[in-house]
Amino acid sequence: MRIPAWLLLAGLALPGLGFGAVAETVSGRLAAANGVAWTYAYDAELRDDRVWVRLGIQLIPAKDVTVPELARVKPGWEAAIEAAWSGRFALESPAGQLYPIWVDVDLRGPTFHHTVVVRPGRGRTDQLDWHLLDGPELVAHEAGHALGAFDEYPGGSLATADGVIDPASLMTSDPGPGCTPRARHYEKVRAWAEGSAGAQGWSVVPWVGSAAQDTERVARQ
Repeated sequence: MRIPAWLLLAGLALPGLGFGAVAETVSGRLAAANGVAWTYAYDAELRDDRVWVRLGIQLIPAKDVTVPELARVKPGWEAAIEAAWSGRFALESPAGQLYPIWVDVDLRGPTFHHTVVVRPGRGRTDQLDWHLLDGPELVAHEAGHALGAFDEYPGGSLATADGVIDPASLMTSDPGPGCTPRARHYEKVRAWAEGSAGAQGWSVVPWVGSAAQDTERVARQ
């Protein structure tokens, strides 16, 4: 159901319907059990019956990386992150309304939530340091930290000392094809929805709609 324009102009929020009518910046600090801490941040809003999460990432080339080299990897990385995190889960309101979550990666700006240094070849990759030869699943994993997800492998930045270990999760170590996000990885988006709607009882559930139809719809916008 589309939100009537007069409701948006009036600034009215209806629980389960009018939440997120205006884009908000969601941010905070996460501290893992191993002492590692980082910032998650993105913009969130409700648009076209879907929760849009805009993740602005500024890619800065290290001194040994040329601008053309960086330009070559940008489209693949952007597509990989969006494909990994979009159209898989939905927010469910207390009334049972579903709003699929769609992540829009913005590498062009002008506003960014994160700055990442891109280095040549391969190496130790983390949320703020990527490499030109990093694969699609790896950059999607690092984007997961920017969205508020913890690691899920032994020795990683777990939520707690006995945190989740899931080798099939996108947040495992060096994820490969077939590793996917879990509902728990969208916890910060769920918490934003509760705060924006002013009502508790929101949850993250698998999205059983047509991802292909959603992809076509986005392409037409």
